[in-house]
Amino acid sequence: MTNLKKRKNKINVGIDIGKYFLDICIHEKNEHWQVENTADGIKKLLRRLSYYHVERLVMEATGRYEFLLAQAAHEKGLPVCIVKPLSVRRFAGAMGQLAKTDKIDAAVIANFAATMKPGASPHKSKNLIAIKDLIARRRQLMCLRTQELNRRSMTGKPFENSCKRVVQCLDDEILRMENQLAQHILQQAEWAQKKSI
Repeated sequence: MTNLKKRKNKINVGIDIGKYFLDICIHEKNEHWQVENTADGIKKLLRRLSYYHVERLVMEATGRYEFLLAQAAHEKGLPVCIVKPLSVRRFAGAMGQLAKTDKIDAAVIANFAATMKPGASPHKSKNLIAIKDLIARRRQLMCLRTQELNRRSMTGKPFENSCKRVVQCLDDEILRMENQLAQHILQQAEWAQKKSI
């Protein structure tokens, strides 16, 4: 009976994402705790949240560190909201909250969740994330290639052969990235259509 009552309580959860730890705050309960940002830590977190009706689970976009949690929460059917850090910082500033610790950040994110009520973020498949990562990596390699081509024209004959070898190495790696990207795109229906267009 108590479990059923607990499940009816709607909560807004704020999570401060770190490389090694997740700091969690339930806004309505003013509860704070921390788990490791690992599969086991996330499992414990989701088990604890299963006693409530989670209205939204809000975390800031970090680039990568929120991925495991977002995936696991989506699989459990939780409304995951990945928000821009700047939005949360502006909200904190408007509330006069200038201090920053992981615990405070989790509480600010939970307050942001309850007050601003951000919409749920779409679930991104592992394949889609791999595509985005490969595109980012290709872009990095292209920048390195351009830098090396610029160096070759600036340093002249003494280092021309060295620059050519580095450019060839980068060309090979770019081709590898493009081949992997092509394989992932074929698995992502909407991206395959874009590629054909």
